[in-house]
Amino acid sequence: MRTLSALALWAITLPALAGIPTPPPGTIPEPETLALLAIGVLGLALSRRRKNKK
Repeated sequence: MRTLSALALWAITLPALAGIPTPPPGTIPEPETLALLAIGVLGLALSRRRKNKK
């Protein structure tokens, strides 16, 4: 397990000490969304590579 630095620990606990409500954690993206993003990035990289070869 990674240890937290003093600055990271301070940044995490400061809102709680000040009484500021923290927002709920974000949702985890679905695998399909990440797969589509990866396919798009791969397509862009391949098309750029093909352009540079000509």
